[in-house]
Amino acid sequence: MSRKKKRRGIPTILLAMVLLWTSLGSSYAATVLNGYEEKVLVDESIGSGIQYVEKSLQSQDGSVQRLNIVTADLSNENVEIITSKPKDVGVKLEPLSMQIARERFKGKNVVAGINADMFDMSLGDSIGMQVKDGKVISAPLNTSYHMFGIDGTGAPFIQHVATSASFTVIDSVYESVYGASNPELTINLDGVNEPLMLIITVSFFLLPTTTNLGSRLPQKAAP
Repeated sequence: MSRKKKRRGIPTILLAMVLLWTSLGSSYAATVLNGYEEKVLVDESIGSGIQYVEKSLQSQDGSVQRLNIVTADLSNENVEIITSKPKDVGVKLEPLSMQIARERFKGKNVVAGINADMFDMSLGDSIGMQVKDGKVISAPLNTSYHMFGIDGTGAPFIQHVATSASFTVIDSVYESVYGASNPELTINLDGVNEPLMLIITVSFFLLPTTTNLGSRLPQKAAP
C-alpha cells in the first residue's frame, strides 16, 4: 500500500506502551539496562508518524524477554487512535487479529493493535471502565485500577476514574404531583455489582433490563 495514503487506526493502549518504553532509546548496539543486555532487532516506520521497534532483553541467567513497541505521533494528522470490541458487542472473546481485520473491512487502515484492558479470560468481561465516544460501555468490576484513555482534546492520560449514576423509570403521574422522580423507581449505581442486578443497555448490550421490579424491554441509558 502506498505510503502516501493516510495511516489510520491504532487501538488506544499502544500509547501506554510507548510511554512506558520510550526511555529505552533506539541504539542498534547492545547495551546493558538494569542487568539486562538490550538489543534492537527492528526499528522501522510502519506508517506516517508511526514507528515500530522490536527489542530483546537478555538477563544474566540467559532468559530473554521480547518487547514490541509502537510509537505514534498524535500531532500527525495522518495518525488516529480508535478502539474496538470483540465482535462489536459488550462481552465476547475474540483474537485481536480478527478485531483488526474487522476494522480494516470497515475502511480503517489499521497498522498496529494492542489489548487495551484487563479482562476475564473465560467470559470476556472487562475489569476496567470503558468509555467510547463519550458513552459509558461498562463500569469497572474493580475500582482500584487506574485506566488509560484519550480525552476530548486527544491528550492521553492514566488516571483513577469512578462512576456515579442513577437509573429512573419515568412515572408521569408521580412527577406531575410531586415535581420529582419517583424514588421507588430509582436505583443508584456506583459501578460495583449490587445484590439487585441491573443491566443498562447501550448499543453494545442488547439485553433486557432486570431489577427487583421485574424484567423490562431493552433500555437505552444516557451517558
